Amino acid sequence: MEMLSFKKTVAELEVLEIQRQDFARTLARCVQSAGQYAVELHPDASLVFREHMERLAEQTETLAQPLDLEHFHSSFRGELRDYRDQAQQAIDLLRTEVANAMQSVHDFMTKVTSTGSDHEKVIRTEFRHLEIAAEAGDLATIRTAIQVTAAKALESCEELRRGNQMIVAQLQDEIRHLHREVDQERRAAQTDLVSTSWNRLKLDARIKDLFLLNEPFTVLLVGIADWSALASQNAELIPTALRSMVGRLQSLAGKEGMVGRWSDEIFAVVFNLPLHGVAATPERIVEALSGNYSLQRDGTAHALTVTVRVQAVERPKDVRESGFYLNLGQAAFSVTAD
Repeated sequence: MEMLSFKKTVAELEVLEIQRQDFARTLARCVQSAGQYAVELHPDASLVFREHMERLAEQTETLAQPLDLEHFHSSFRGELRDYRDQAQQAIDLLRTEVANAMQSVHDFMTKVTSTGSDHEKVIRTEFRHLEIAAEAGDLATIRTAIQVTAAKALESCEELRRGNQMIVAQLQDEIRHLHREVDQERRAAQTDLVSTSWNRLKLDARIKDLFLLNEPFTVLLVGIADWSALASQNAELIPTALRSMVGRLQSLAGKEGMVGRWSDEIFAVVFNLPLHGVAATPERIVEALSGNYSLQRDGTAHALTVTVRVQAVERPKDVRESGFYLNLGQAAFSVTAD
């Protein structure tokens, strides 16, 4: 009897384990779906949110105790709340911009309508006076009325001209303002939020343009060694450190090089030059970027030691994309391999 009870208990435990695994898989899919179907108000923010959702989904396999579930629930709610807040800020900004644009158009149309109506009234009144003088038949009166009407007409034309100049100037100012906003939005969409350098989207577009021009160019990949440990142990210092690295790298690259973040642990510099024409050699970059970084946070100085590896990938003229991207992938692996 005891043997049967023991077998029954083992069978129940196996059923419970199967149910736990099914629950974990279902929960992981729900979390992944929350990331996959997030509204993309900003590409970089959406990408970060999806990465966080994927990490949370991976944690579902280890959920066993009530405290684990409570921590998972808090983390999930926190991620949703943060993304909701970012989305709300973006929506509020969009609403403000739309409201301002509508108000500008309304003010412009009101000004044009009122100005034209006022001048029309003045001209109609003066011509009515001229008609009355003509009906009177007195030559002196007619001559005086013609002079007054002509003067008023010229004055109205001059006022219309000045008004039109002001309207054109206002429109030009609005157009310049819209161009600045569009440029800012476009740059924001192509900028890495953490390092403030260009992102992968911008780098890929630059490489594609160089292929279309069929010009020789060079890409330098700069990998940060032991990135996972470095990022996990110094999470609060990483943004400042990356911006400092970008500053050093941009100084070496000069105006000829486009600096951007290729992936979490890799930066890239795209030169519209063959390798022999690039002044920022891999050796110089390693020497400049590897070492100690003195960083300030909350009024306190912190030291962070960084080691980088650099690989150069050259694309001579007429070389096909497939061969270049194969070399680029191998270089990316080599600068991050332990």
